[in-house]
Amino acid sequence: MVVDGLPHPFRRDGLRIEDLRLEIPDKPIVLFDLFYLATRGPWAKWIRDGNPGLGLPPGGFGLERFDWYLSASVVSEFPMPRAPQPLSIIGVDLDDGTLRVEPRDEFRALIDFEHPRDIHERALQILACEQTGTKFSVLNGDYSIERIREQYRKSSIFFLAMRESFGLPICEAQACGALIFTPHSDWQPAHWIKSDHGTPGPGTLSPNFIVYEDDLESLKREVLLRKAAYDPNQVFQTFLEHHPQYFRGDLDALRDFLTRVTTGEIHARRHEEHAGLLSDLMQEPIRPS
Repeated sequence: MVVDGLPHPFRRDGLRIEDLRLEIPDKPIVLFDLFYLATRGPWAKWIRDGNPGLGLPPGGFGLERFDWYLSASVVSEFPMPRAPQPLSIIGVDLDDGTLRVEPRDEFRALIDFEHPRDIHERALQILACEQTGTKFSVLNGDYSIERIREQYRKSSIFFLAMRESFGLPICEAQACGALIFTPHSDWQPAHWIKSDHGTPGPGTLSPNFIVYEDDLESLKREVLLRKAAYDPNQVFQTFLEHHPQYFRGDLDALRDFLTRVTTGEIHARRHEEHAGLLSDLMQEPIRPS
């Protein structure tokens, strides 16, 4: 089992998977990532052909590198290919006891770490808190897992500071009862709700997400509205209702994966069958309609 994040596991100058196969020729090699390459749009082409702007040299691998894939999510603007995929969507298990709803003494906002490209959005969040009399904390510096989760347990609102690729803090904050305020509806694509993963374009968001369109007056109204009717336990229950697999994982999908390994359906040469699965994505970077 390899646990790594895109694009590193598909790069020749990254993990030496081919050397590992020589060491364990009879064992399937499986990648667990928060994402799945086939639903990451232009990344398949960039990894193969290179992208200087991202520091990616040409010559990377596609899905033929691993025998099977485990993913937390496949939801994005880009559709899941209709062909059968070597994939089990198992979510992520964060339920270790440190993410929990605790009584709040006050309604408090938590503003995420500064991101250089999105200074305007962050400044608007701070201004809205000041003008609505909402107490807030701003994340800066380094935090241990224990300390950052202590911050989540004290917070009623978690302000996103950038577009998230997956967004573990989004899961952690909701598990502690914090609403997610976002200036743009596409800043958290992995948390969209889509009935058909094969359909391109955006999905919907659960009631825990408040999209204020990067507008100060709209943001102030939403903060005051949520402050008046805030219930952290309801936030947690809404999180479990819409995304239980982002808190306790998907045990049924995990059991199915293990059964496939036990029966030999997932084996050490399975990767050889995956070479053509990304052929459509390799032509031009696709864009959702």
